[in-house]
Amino acid sequence: MTTEEIGRQVKYLRSKKKIERERICLGICYVISLRRLEKGKRLPDNFVLERIMERVGKSVNKIEFLTDEETYELYYLREVIETDLEAEKYEEALEGIRYYEGLKIAEQNLHKQYIYKIKAILEEEYYKDTAASSRYLEMAIFCTLPGFQIELLENYILGEEEMILILMWMDQKIRFGEIDFAPYRTKILDYIQYAFDDEEVLANVYGKASWIFMRELMREEKNIEAAGIGIKAVNVLVSNGVLLNLPQLLELLLTCYEKADKKAYRELKEKRDSLKWVYETYGKECGTEQIRVWKNHYRREIYLISEVMRQERRLINKSQEQIAKALNIDQKTISRIEGGIYKPKDGTFQKLKEYFGIDIELCNTSLAVEDFELLEWEREVAKEIFHRRYDEAEKLYRQLRERLDLSKNENRQYCLHFDAVFDQINGKITKAELLRQCEQAFAVTRENCRLEDLSGIVLNKNETIIMNFIAKIYGQIGQNEKEIYILEQMLQGFENSRVDMQYHYASVALIYEHLAGKYEESGQFDKAKDIYEKGIRFCLQCERGDMIGKYLMENIYTWERKGGDRFVCKGYYKQAYQLLKLMQMESAQKSLEKYYMDNYTENID
Repeated sequence: MTTEEIGRQVKYLRSKKKIERERICLGICYVISLRRLEKGKRLPDNFVLERIMERVGKSVNKIEFLTDEETYELYYLREVIETDLEAEKYEEALEGIRYYEGLKIAEQNLHKQYIYKIKAILEEEYYKDTAASSRYLEMAIFCTLPGFQIELLENYILGEEEMILILMWMDQKIRFGEIDFAPYRTKILDYIQYAFDDEEVLANVYGKASWIFMRELMREEKNIEAAGIGIKAVNVLVSNGVLLNLPQLLELLLTCYEKADKKAYRELKEKRDSLKWVYETYGKECGTEQIRVWKNHYRREIYLISEVMRQERRLINKSQEQIAKALNIDQKTISRIEGGIYKPKDGTFQKLKEYFGIDIELCNTSLAVEDFELLEWEREVAKEIFHRRYDEAEKLYRQLRERLDLSKNENRQYCLHFDAVFDQINGKITKAELLRQCEQAFAVTRENCRLEDLSGIVLNKNETIIMNFIAKIYGQIGQNEKEIYILEQMLQGFENSRVDMQYHYASVALIYEHLAGKYEESGQFDKAKDIYEKGIRFCLQCERGDMIGKYLMENIYTWERKGGDRFVCKGYYKQAYQLLKLMQMESAQKSLEKYYMDNYTENID
């Protein structure tokens, strides 16, 4: 997706919701910046673009960012500060935020807002000064929402981060009896459902608001009303594969059910206990009591300009000197770009893209579309295939395909691949033809890439899906060693990157599952177990639950094949089964039910 396409999409979403430019820009940028974006002339920086997207209701998780080192270091600094806060390493978090304050960029509103937010957390949790914490929260809110009044909530255009700040403020006021939450409960929940139509944003924000209001309703002994809110919140989370806030919501729901519905209580407790067990077993705190309202759930796809340029140069086997000469650019400029010291100007970046023959922008989505709704369709196609509901997946894919502009590389690549996938499912093509079509799809964006090059590059999400599928085809035609080699090379590419792998969750999780399965099939049990356990820890780190039950189930099967104690395996299978039920993984759940009955001659449930 080009700058022009991002701009048109922002304009479309803003116009659809009838929001004036001034309201979108309030506290974050000049109106002229939004005008330039909507005309496709210039992208604002990542943080401003993210807030604009949030304010029109869309998740930044739909966007791939090709960024400079300085911006990535800010993302990473935030991660470090928040990790320290979670671990109650307050001195380290304080040191991190002081460093942040010393940066020149800290004077900008969005960064100032973040700094005030962290200071508010430190004041309450570390210094135990609630009054100071409240002042910092108000300062944070006013950075981008000057004069904000909760009574006039519906008059504001809020981003995800701003809604979280308001929830932090309200949670604090409610806990200390400074505000009656009753008049605001319905207003806030309704606002969230209307304003945040992106499912991933909704999962994060709705879960937090629900927990705050459930807790207060339960204090008033309105457990049935609280349970109604909790059930909806849990469904929103698990349908999106998110673990964030899930343990705490389950804990409150159990309390609601304990006296009112014994059957529901027992069923939910089994699921909660299994989730708690996997957290504790793999060394991560479950945190069933308090929700960290301040915590975000961003899953940005981040790539470094410096790494991409270096990778592309090596793929065509050219030196910096050769490229500089061909483009009439100072070699020092090329060296600085690859070293992350210098962010290329628009003209230089365009020259480099044309020279390397790559179609990549500073800001991309997985498909080049005019309507972000089509990205939701793409997500639903992937979800249906993941759950092996192939008829539904193909029907939705055909509708999506009709709406895509196939002159765009991203769209052509996507369709070449999925045309082949569904032809295979329907038995229309041979394995050889399937392999040829998938390799053709991969070459749309990676014409110069050989299999041995994979360890030196970071593929985007679509490229990873296609190459993972190519590896699977090699396995199906009996070339198992080649299948494993491809997967190992792809994984090494992500591991070698300077970008933390959590910024490529979907790609890495896919490789983990496939590679571990191939290790297990080939009798390399220790390698398989190592990958499955890495996968479980990775899911917990990224607070994702969509793969965790499957990883656990397959890990137990691998251990069983290696000669593990069958009695212990039975217990572990039951834990995996409850996790699959919790996360509504019906296909894997049914597979485990059958396997357990066949091998242990009893019902697992």
